[in-house]
Amino acid sequence: MMSRDSGNNRSDGRGRTESRGSVRSQIADDLGIDEDQITVQERTDRVETSLRDGGREQLREQTAEDSDFIETDDLTVDDEGFGASTAIADESRDDVAQRVARDTAADSPFVFEDDVDVEVTSRGIEEVEIDEDAVEQRFDALETIQDTGASVGTGEQPDVLRRLDALGDSADEILDRQETFTTNAPGLEDSAAFNISVFPDENRISPVGSVAFEDRGEVRDFLDAVADLPTEAITEIDGPLFDSEAIREERADRRVRRQTREAARETLDDAGLGDLGVDARSDGRVIVSDDDGMNRTARDIEGAVSAGAELDDDVEVRDIDGERRVVDSDTPTREDVRRDAAADLGVGQDAVDIRDGRLAVDRDALQSSIREDAVSQAQSDETTAEVTGEDIEVRLEGDGLDIRDDEVVFEGEDAELSPEIGFADSFLEEQRAEQESEIRDELVEDIDSQLPDVDIDA
Repeated sequence: MMSRDSGNNRSDGRGRTESRGSVRSQIADDLGIDEDQITVQERTDRVETSLRDGGREQLREQTAEDSDFIETDDLTVDDEGFGASTAIADESRDDVAQRVARDTAADSPFVFEDDVDVEVTSRGIEEVEIDEDAVEQRFDALETIQDTGASVGTGEQPDVLRRLDALGDSADEILDRQETFTTNAPGLEDSAAFNISVFPDENRISPVGSVAFEDRGEVRDFLDAVADLPTEAITEIDGPLFDSEAIREERADRRVRRQTREAARETLDDAGLGDLGVDARSDGRVIVSDDDGMNRTARDIEGAVSAGAELDDDVEVRDIDGERRVVDSDTPTREDVRRDAAADLGVGQDAVDIRDGRLAVDRDALQSSIREDAVSQAQSDETTAEVTGEDIEVRLEGDGLDIRDDEVVFEGEDAELSPEIGFADSFLEEQRAEQESEIRDELVEDIDSQLPDVDIDA
């Protein structure tokens, strides 16, 4: 049960009244219902709320109003604990799916309700899929009918095709049922013209129409196409049936949408956004949606990645090496990597670059940083307190490094810098000379103290 900590509520009667009023106002604003439809009860350790019958009805109406396919009676209300939410009842999901399928099919005379697969959960409409293969089959049949050059009398097209379709599932089956139609000539062997008169029944009275062919070799293709065309298509597709331009436009539109949707789906999968829903428009726009019903519209497939990232708090789109890529939100940015690497290596951020996923550091800057650290460490010792940068030699070495004249490239995450640091030969010579001089001076001083009358040249 959901609850809210009421520890900050005042304990006197006035305070409790103010607290309850604030809670009512908050929930009313969140749900879009009247405050007087909310009841509030303060427990020892929490605040509990519930809705009156009128509040539940208001919440259902508000939710249904925000949806094209969900009705008030489809919804249940959960108002236990704190706040309230709606869900689609199990017994209403089929009804919601049917409304979606009916509406989707109404967009095109080539799509029927049975072609539309709708997934409805308690949260809402999760996914809508159209059997595009079935739609393509209808387009193929219609185009075949057009390509045969068959001529059907004006106003007779649907009735003639419905009747022929009812005679069989193939050209041979239809031709075997000649009790329901007559022809002007038997056989289909030569290329002479061929006419069919179609009757409503075996009585052959008052034909429903006729079909004329310039070449009887096209008859089988025509009848096979009619048999392939679902009865619903013949019923619903009237005007555009022999309008080749309308069919081409409709088919081209659906193909573009399908190709765009498939390409967008592949792109989102590659970007790690495969859990998002995808739809497309014939103008190339892509609609991306999440499980909560939130959606974004992008102008193109590339934009769909950015749109999808907006719906997923765990990822974001970044420009990496000139490409737009989806990465985890907690992945360090390019500037983060440069800044951290510069800090670790003791160089300025402008001395660090990232190319092709590899870290490149200015060689002079890197050597100077290492040399400065070595000088600082040497000067902390009395014997080398006078050391300067010129006294230190640095040789860059390590594992997984590409050491070039002007930069050092770290080839991978395991690359490690292990520089060799030492004193310059000139410094060592100077140190030896100073030590020898000190030894001689000490020796002269010692002899002089023991033999004061002897003159010794150091």
